[in-house]
Amino acid sequence: EEAELEEISLKERQRREREAERAMLERAKREAAAEQERLDEERKARLQSMAAERPWREPPSRNFEVEGLEVTAQEPAVQAARQKRLMEARYLHPRDVPFSPDETDVPVTEVGPGTETIPATEAASRDAADAPPPDDEPAS
Repeated sequence: EEAELEEISLKERQRREREAERAMLERAKREAAAEQERLDEERKARLQSMAAERPWREPPSRNFEVEGLEVTAQEPAVQAARQKRLMEARYLHPRDVPFSPDETDVPVTEVGPGTETIPATEAASRDAADAPPPDDEPAS
């Protein structure tokens, strides 16, 4: 009979433990649902506080042009003159691109044998000679 009592008490302890665990899980679910409901209420309150105070409307158009004011920019002419006297740079690898557009600080140690230095005016005339003819003239 003692073995039966121990077995019953073991079964009873297991049942009580399962019931206690079930009760803890149900309580945790209820607490989580209450917390989520509280968070939802806070979110709704924040959203309602951000409601527009007045309806949106198209803003009036503005004319920013001033009559009688003529702007004469010299930068395009200066840039075009600068580009005429400078040769376009083409780099074969990103490491060859200088840190500064001012190439006076770039050492010229990478020039190898057989490299020809071409003046900018001569290069421009070579480019013009190599350029394809315009589309409106037949090629000769």
